[in-house]
Amino acid sequence: MADVEVIIRMDGQEQVGRVAGQAGDAIKRMGDRAAAAERPMTSLAKGLRNLFVVAGGYMVLRRLAGFLMDSMRAAEQDRIAFRQLELALQNTGRAIPVQEFAKFNLQLQNTLRVEDDVIARGQVLLVSLTNLSDEGIKQATVAALDFAAATGMDATTAMTGLSKAAEGNFLMFAKWGFEANDKMTDAQNFSALLDFLSRKFRGQAAAAADSASGLS
Repeated sequence: MADVEVIIRMDGQEQVGRVAGQAGDAIKRMGDRAAAAERPMTSLAKGLRNLFVVAGGYMVLRRLAGFLMDSMRAAEQDRIAFRQLELALQNTGRAIPVQEFAKFNLQLQNTLRVEDDVIARGQVLLVSLTNLSDEGIKQATVAALDFAAATGMDATTAMTGLSKAAEGNFLMFAKWGFEANDKMTDAQNFSALLDFLSRKFRGQAAAAADSASGLS
């Protein structure tokens, strides 16, 4: 009986060992299959990642190129506008350096969010059509921008209207309360218009810049 019991126990242990070995082999095979299946997935993931990196780099370069082109166009517009202003100053015999207006317009651009080349083009008309001094042109510029902000029109339209007023056409401002005096010259009425705009609309451009995106 003892021998039989020992044989049975040993046989049972061998069976357990075989079963454990078979289970281990099965687990190893499953692991190998999983690793084999993972390898192409890993390659695919790396490929997709590289694709995204390339695409992202392309978009960054494209945006950078667009930014550079916009900057170049803006610089060219500035150059043309201030060259025109310089010529207007020279043609009217004003001994005013254009750099003085360049600094002034840049300050307005930074505070009122109006592009300095837009301001300069409006000043070309003011210089060409009026006898204003440099300070007078600056006052007229600010008055036009305040008027534009208050009425909702763009800066170019307001400065063009102000330039027309310098020639005696005050229609744009009549509906806003300004009345030209028939007994006064166009120059006197224009000076009165500047005072009227300064009193009625002072600070409107700055207020618009604080609350929105400014004028254009």
